[in-house]
Amino acid sequence: MRKLSFVIGATATGKTHFIEQHFSDENSVVLNIYDYQQKAYDEAGFKEAIPFNAQFRCLKKANEMHLNAIIEALKQGHNVVAEQTFFKAKRRIAYIDEIRKALDVEIEVYVMHPSDERWAENIKLRKLSGSLTQFKEQAERDMEFPNPAEGFEKIYEVVDNEILLRMDESHPEIIEKARRELAEEEERI
Repeated sequence: MRKLSFVIGATATGKTHFIEQHFSDENSVVLNIYDYQQKAYDEAGFKEAIPFNAQFRCLKKANEMHLNAIIEALKQGHNVVAEQTFFKAKRRIAYIDEIRKALDVEIEVYVMHPSDERWAENIKLRKLSGSLTQFKEQAERDMEFPNPAEGFEKIYEVVDNEILLRMDESHPEIIEKARRELAEEEERI
């Protein structure tokens, strides 16, 4: 059975490095959401400053392109590793619903949770503006940890070099809430 592995987390948590270390030897197609975001910005004609009202439309388009590429690669028989932020359950569920409609595939997720030292080092290496405290506060405020009810066969938490299976108690109410939020969002758009 084909496998889809999501690698998710906040900025500078080590997603790309983790993929390079753990999936480079496999016959997997790696699809990074940032590539699709850049393509969406370019297609919309934004090279640098992106107006706030256009940013959401570009991100929505990038997610659609990313999702379609994932489904196409899976249909072609490839395993796929998808790099994403996926802070919110509703974003993950929107993907999983479409993937499950298209084909039968095993879906797992790796959630990046580096130590403060590692995260600070990553921020410095990438020369990002902002402090570790700012990145952590945003992640703590916005991140909803994945739940088995979302449709994941396996959920892993990655703490530096340690991969821990973390299958919390299933909470099906997450699905109803997420689908309601998605419907409301679509109506606003």
